[in-house]
Amino acid sequence: MDQFRPFNIYSMEKQIYCLIRMMSITTNEVVIKIKLPMGEFNSIEILKDKSIVLHQFKDELDVLISIDDFDFDDQETIYNTLKVLLYN
Repeated sequence: MDQFRPFNIYSMEKQIYCLIRMMSITTNEVVIKIKLPMGEFNSIEILKDKSIVLHQFKDELDVLISIDDFDFDDQETIYNTLKVLLYN
């Protein structure tokens, strides 16, 4: 049986999760360029355990970084970037 991570209803992670689900009807990934202090990311994806990761394609490698590794300000930047794409 799959164990799913619980979400805090008001968490930024939950809000990002909901935006990704709205934007990616057939897949769990949104291809997007996001520049953050940790680097430039090429896409954001929901994994099977409902965790959210950002992809950074660097030196022919696909580096995955969990949304939990970002502080609130970076998560807010990700959320605002997705929100602008969805509503424009």
